[in-house]
Amino acid sequence: MVTVVENTDPKIKPVPAVITELEQKYAGKFVVQHTVDEIPTVWVARADLLDVLLFLRKLPKPHVMLFDLSAIDERLRQHRAGLPDSDFTVFYHLMSLERNSDIRVKVALSEDDLNVPSATNIWPNANWYEREVWDMFGIVFTDHPHLTRILLPKYWEGHPLRKEYHARATEFTPYFLNTAKQQYEQENLRFVPEEWGMKRSGRDEDFMFLNIGPNHPPLTVRFVWYYSWMARKSSTVSLILAITIAAQKRWLSVKHGTHLFLIPTVSII
Repeated sequence: MVTVVENTDPKIKPVPAVITELEQKYAGKFVVQHTVDEIPTVWVARADLLDVLLFLRKLPKPHVMLFDLSAIDERLRQHRAGLPDSDFTVFYHLMSLERNSDIRVKVALSEDDLNVPSATNIWPNANWYEREVWDMFGIVFTDHPHLTRILLPKYWEGHPLRKEYHARATEFTPYFLNTAKQQYEQENLRFVPEEWGMKRSGRDEDFMFLNIGPNHPPLTVRFVWYYSWMARKSSTVSLILAITIAAQKRWLSVKHGTHLFLIPTVSII
């Protein structure tokens, strides 16, 4: 619980406004963590998570951007310095453009109960973040619209960022690729539109899968304009275009050292 007092010592930084606002509504329901990067950081219970996230999203100067969402396997951590016990921690890094400030929200999870509610109804871009957390850590996001692997093939076994996952090639069984395994892997890599919520209006309809990345966003805008123009010109072409926001592109570049592949899917009837 946070007690707000007048600060007369210039060496002591004032309590961030967002913490004060949280205290007014959720007094006693969160724990403040002091961090080296000085980003306001709070721990909340899983039961209060969506409530707190929605509150931050709807503040007068809201945290409109979900900048990052990931997890940490903390089972081997020894020094918690008064923080909640946590086998796995899911964190949400939120940005407020009007405040020019961030806040980090954390949720502690037990190893035998790895699930949190999905935040996709609050920030749609949580979709891919949550899929990556499931892929890498095996944490389930309840009510997620399409919780499947996003970085690894769907036949992959295990979750690579968990502490018990093999870290060295010598710990894996020797790799082999016979005809049967090659066919199995190719079948699992096949793009099935229905698995992504796409529907066919008739048996003569087919889907074209186009990879036009990596590209700079302005170039992608030209593609969007061109395909949209095609859709208006002809009733036989419909466009389904999936583009993540600039923050997603920046996150991928920083976190994975790669460009974001922007992949539109054109449905040709």
